[in-house]
Amino acid sequence: MDVKIKPRIRFRFDEAKTAQAAAHLLMRHGGKLPHTRLIKLLYLADRQALLETGMTITGDKMVSMDRGPVLSNVYDLIKGKASGEPWSRLLASSGHWILSLREEEPPTDELSSYELCVLDNVDERFGDMDLKLLIPYLHQACGEWQDPKGSSIQIHPEEILSAEHRTIEEIKLLAEDAEELWALDTVRLKRG
Repeated sequence: MDVKIKPRIRFRFDEAKTAQAAAHLLMRHGGKLPHTRLIKLLYLADRQALLETGMTITGDKMVSMDRGPVLSNVYDLIKGKASGEPWSRLLASSGHWILSLREEEPPTDELSSYELCVLDNVDERFGDMDLKLLIPYLHQACGEWQDPKGSSIQIHPEEILSAEHRTIEEIKLLAEDAEELWALDTVRLKRG
């Protein structure tokens, strides 16, 4: 990591948007994808959006695991450790770690046209890459990934930005914007 700063950027996990993003990727693959491929594609999409806009698509917490970086809540949803209505309404496990669509035409109304473009771009670049190549590629290409040696290590958004040579000033501005959105979202949720 090039820049050492205190982690401050935080996002709120949006399960409805995440489920739609996952469903969109599955649609591009005929309605089925191995869970490992899906979680890597979602991670790469969040990473790209973060680098381009300072925000992620899913708002999920990122972590380094042995097989590369993953999105924590998505990983829990896939493994059945969390049960979310938006996720389970759109996606189903169809055995052997394959996820499939429950609906023929899943909605995308939670996703902006930019977010759909990012998902499509990531899928075009990595969607058909052999997992035996994709996993080591992520270990090398994602400077924020650390070998957790059988555990997991949180990846802070600042670490991704720093690994991609963003300045401390740029990171601080993005942190301020993210904190403003966090505060607005908190107020919105309280008013519910």
